[in-house]
Amino acid sequence: DKGLTKFFDDVIQAVLRHINFEVVKCIIVGSPGFTKEQFLEYMFLEATKKELKPILESKSKFLPIHCQTKIYLDTVRL
Repeated sequence: DKGLTKFFDDVIQAVLRHINFEVVKCIIVGSPGFTKEQFLEYMFLEATKKELKPILESKSKFLPIHCQTKIYLDTVRL
């Protein structure tokens, strides 16, 4: 799905632009369902293909968390 791929690419760019991997100890990736796992799989594949060292070197810092839809939607609105 092109829309989901574009969204994932946009999130990867935001992660690279806004996260200082030297300071951050944990990056929580949350969603209802399996989107978080799909995103992390996609991000690590893209990081490998494009040699995105900050992501590859910080792979263990990414923590997938399941959250209920209402909590997720409330967080997105913030």
